[in-house]
Amino acid sequence: AFVASCDLPLLAPAFVARMFALLDEEHDVVAPRHAGRVHPLAAVYRRGVVATVEQLLAGDQLKMQGLLAARRTRIVSAETWRDVDPESHSLLNCNTTADYEAALSIAGGMQ
Repeated sequence: AFVASCDLPLLAPAFVARMFALLDEEHDVVAPRHAGRVHPLAAVYRRGVVATVEQLLAGDQLKMQGLLAARRTRIVSAETWRDVDPESHSLLNCNTTADYEAALSIAGGMQ
């Protein structure tokens, strides 16, 4: 499953497809890294991680980083997906009015 936060308005289908393509037999999760930060809410998860999610929640461990640490996670650099999202727009969060206005501006220039 691809898991995304609700504040990624410019998430590109090609970016999502690339994350799926990078999932291999050795990993349960594929998460992108950009600008020194891992993005667990723009990542691919195998269905088998649900049990781990339930255990973490039962232990009041709510940070996504805990899930990444608990499972076989492949962190992928921008070089592995830059060709499908050169400007990293898929990871642009909209948390403020200024973020929203920036996203609108970018979207207006996209084809």
